[in-house]
This record gives sequence, structure tokens and C-alpha cells, in this order.
Amino acid sequence: MTNTNNPRTNPFLIYRPLDDPDAQDKPHTYENPLRVFYEEIAPPLFPRPKATRTPEAPVRTVGWEPSQGMKGARTSTFVPLPLPGTTPVTEGMARVAKGTEGMNTMINLIVDTSGSMGATAATLNGYSYGRWEVARICAAIMIEMAKRGDDYFGMFSFNTRGKTEWPAPALDHDDCIDWMLSYYPGGTGGMGIQVPFSPGGGTSIEAGMQECIRAMKVKKMDKAVTVIICDMYASDGSYFYNAAMAGDGFGGTCDSTLRKYGPVFYIAIGSESDSDYMDQAQEAFSLRMDAEVGQKIFPRPGISCALGSGVGGAISLGGTLARIAGMV
Repeated sequence: MTNTNNPRTNPFLIYRPLDDPDAQDKPHTYENPLRVFYEEIAPPLFPRPKATRTPEAPVRTVGWEPSQGMKGARTSTFVPLPLPGTTPVTEGMARVAKGTEGMNTMINLIVDTSGSMGATAATLNGYSYGRWEVARICAAIMIEMAKRGDDYFGMFSFNTRGKTEWPAPALDHDDCIDWMLSYYPGGTGGMGIQVPFSPGGGTSIEAGMQECIRAMKVKKMDKAVTVIICDMYASDGSYFYNAAMAGDGFGGTCDSTLRKYGPVFYIAIGSESDSDYMDQAQEAFSLRMDAEVGQKIFPRPGISCALGSGVGGAISLGGTLARIAGMV
């Protein structure tokens, strides 16, 4: 007869040995697809930083007596004092990292966040990136370039209305790069978390430009390069042109006001099948802007970039933005 009190012989009980207390779970490697893409295309785009300027500057002044001789004294720093009863002095020189005077330079990025920006723009390692996500990766590239140049930056967007994504002028480059490359499954942060460039709504380019201009006016910046990215364009260049000629809220036009600070670029993005159409549309826009300012603008203000299933278009766009950011 079966002894039911014995767990090893009772058919209604299951015997299972205890887990090894020293065993450890295998680590799970998580990869943020936005950062993976960023690290994939960013390294070849970033030039090596230029050598830091090290001008000579006086760091000390000491008295001099004839008994000291001229050993160690530089002719250019041996300064006789003209006042009666005083003696010459020698001036010690040292290299300083950088000057303290200069202009406030800035990089502005204004991104379309209308509903159409949710369309697929690239695929890498099985992950499909929307246009808005490619824009975020490119924004991180521009911010990295601003960091290398010790420049300010500002991030703006527009759909039906304009919005400040990252207040300008900013110098917290690393924080903004981390935010731009933050990833949430499904594209939304949830629980009130703001996701940069999240798509939805209509398209009003001038609203984004006006938002940027207000920041420039309030902070009194000196120089800036401004980039507008949008996936809407017209064959005669009118879509971008009408936005450029819209009022800025301060008595001028959006383009003329931003152009006082520096170059303004309008980048049209779209599918590979529309590549030729985009090129023609942006050249038509550039010609209209030439006529507006009275001379040929160089580099050309209208730029087109086709984004397809691969990463080539995204890399091209990132390279373009890196070169533009380097103009500051």
C-alpha cells in the first residue's frame, strides 16, 4: 500500500528541488534603437575637434634689478616704467585656454511635427524609424556639434502651432542629447512624459519660425544658423516661400529676421520615389529667395533629402546638418 505521508511516493504531490541559491539570472541586454542608430551614423559625421586656441596672456609682474641680469627676460615683456623713482619690471607669460570675449553664437533647429512625420523613414536592425525619430537623431547630431563649438542651441517644433522643445539659448548639450535619444515603446512616454517631436496635427512652418524668433529677440543673441525641417513642399517652392515671407510678429518677415542672425536653411524630406520632385521644388524655392534678397544665396537655402527603407538617406541628412552646424 502506498505511503501517502511520504512526498516522494504520494502520487498527488509533486516533488521539485529548491533552486540553487547561488545561481544568477543571465543578464538581459537592452538596446535603445534611437541611440543605436545615432551611434551608427554619428562617428563618421563628427570631425575631430580643432586644437584649442592658447594665446599668451600676462599672469604676473615682478620687480627687476640690474643684479638679476637679463637671463630669462623676454624683450617684449621687459617693460621700463616711466615714473620717476621706479624700476623696470619683467612680465611672466602663460598660455590660457580661450579668450573671454566673443559673440553669442547659436544653432536653431525647427522641426515639423505634423501627423505625416510619423511615416517610416529608415530601417536598421529590423527596427523601422519614423521621420520624427530620424529628426530626433539628427537633432542630437546638431547638438553634439554645438557642444564641440561651445555654442548655444535651441530646439523648436511646429504642427498647427509653434512649440519650444528645448528653451534657447541652452548650453546643457548632454542633457538634451539624452532626451532626444530617449526611447519609449510605442513612441509615447506615458504618465505625462513629454516625448520630443511627437507627430500629430497640421503643418504651419511660420508658427515654428515665430517661436524661434521670439527666443532670439528675448535673449538678444548675436549670431545663429537656423534649420527648418519639413516634409511638405510645392513644385513652385511656394510652400516654404510663403512661410519665409510670413510676418514674424515684430514688423518683419520670418526669413529676413532670422537671416539677420545668419544663414537659414529649409530642408524638405520625403520618400525616395519623390527625390527628383523634391530637388526641383527646393531649387524653385531657392530661386524665389534669390529674387527676394536681390542676389544669389550661397549656400543654397533650399535643400532636399530623400529618406528610404535603408539608412542612406538618414545618414545624408545627418551629414548635412553636421556641416550646417559647423558653420556657426
